[in-house]
Amino acid sequence: VTPSAPTICIGSSVSLTASGAVTYTWAPSSGLNTTTGPVVIANPTATTTYTVTGTNALGCTGTKTVTVTVTPGPQITSVTATPNPVCIGGNTQLDLVDADTTYY
Repeated sequence: VTPSAPTICIGSSVSLTASGAVTYTWAPSSGLNTTTGPVVIANPTATTTYTVTGTNALGCTGTKTVTVTVTPGPQITSVTATPNPVCIGGNTQLDLVDADTTYY
């Protein structure tokens, strides 16, 4: 399955592609656009391990798993404006602070 270890931001999606079989079934269905076929689009809301089962022309099956890791976005804890208030047509600097980083 490719990509082999995808990491996405929450709200994003990733295309998962399986190869080596004739038919494919994916599970669990949560966060997937479809559960059959060699290519699915995964848009999970939390880190999820998907299993694809492939079947060849003789009816033999094989499975492979892939974990889609979902990372949260920054948690903004405060926003300040300097100066505040500001006159119409004036400028102010906005400073954003999240749990790990300060943005200017």
